[in-house]
Amino acid sequence: MNKQDTDTGLFPRHKDKKSKKKKRGRKGAADPVSILVRLWLPVLAAVVIGLASGMTMLMFFSGADKPAGQSWAQSDGDASVQEQQRLPTRKDLEFSTGMIQAGVFSTMEKASQVAESLRNEGIPSLAFPGRMNTVFIGAASTVQSAKVLTNDYKEKGVSFYTRKYDYRVTDQSSVLKSKSMAVFAARAKVYLQGMHQIADLKADERYPNQQLMERLNRQLNTLKGMEKTDLSRTFLETAEATMRTLHIFAEKKDEATYYAFQQHLLELSASYQKIIGFEKK
Repeated sequence: MNKQDTDTGLFPRHKDKKSKKKKRGRKGAADPVSILVRLWLPVLAAVVIGLASGMTMLMFFSGADKPAGQSWAQSDGDASVQEQQRLPTRKDLEFSTGMIQAGVFSTMEKASQVAESLRNEGIPSLAFPGRMNTVFIGAASTVQSAKVLTNDYKEKGVSFYTRKYDYRVTDQSSVLKSKSMAVFAARAKVYLQGMHQIADLKADERYPNQQLMERLNRQLNTLKGMEKTDLSRTFLETAEATMRTLHIFAEKKDEATYYAFQQHLLELSASYQKIIGFEKK
């Protein structure tokens, strides 16, 4: 306990106790209420402070003190028995992220041409099909994080703006009709969210540590042992490529490898959206 804790007034000072003893000797027995307060208040204060310290340490080691968006890091991605016994719902598969967008186009062909042109200039980019065919050049877990990441693009003269992107299960998707595929998609979502938050680290000039890398590897290994379909195989192949690039970026910490990681992250995002269904034009 530090000095500040002991100077709060909850603990009677030694001098005060001595003074009160002398007064009781002159005036007789002390008031029972004052005795109770004098004896139990310090004990109660110590218990409260001890509980507060214990809760703080528990939250620290359990990760409960972290923002809700970072909760993915507390799971190794292992599907629990309860998850395996129930069919995931739309809510289990849907989420939102922050994206850096370069433009929207009337046709997917035009969007793909623009994305290819940007990649030739060293800018990560990918065309997402939908009612509006969109070219994205970066991804993060939130719009705010995406805005910080745009500093890397401003110097290159690329036109862009940030927006929220919603991963939604479409009516055309068959993912909820297959229990095994729905469970795979639910775990793939956790892995993808983790990768988006890895991208956020760059916004704070931080880099993934060994503990995070090992956790992501365990999540990936869990996915490898699950449903095998054409869509899941494509996601797994892209996830492995993203992981390899992440290892290189964590070692080199340069712009080129970060852009390579972002390129794979965009492809991984598109692969997940394809599992749960792209919106038709």
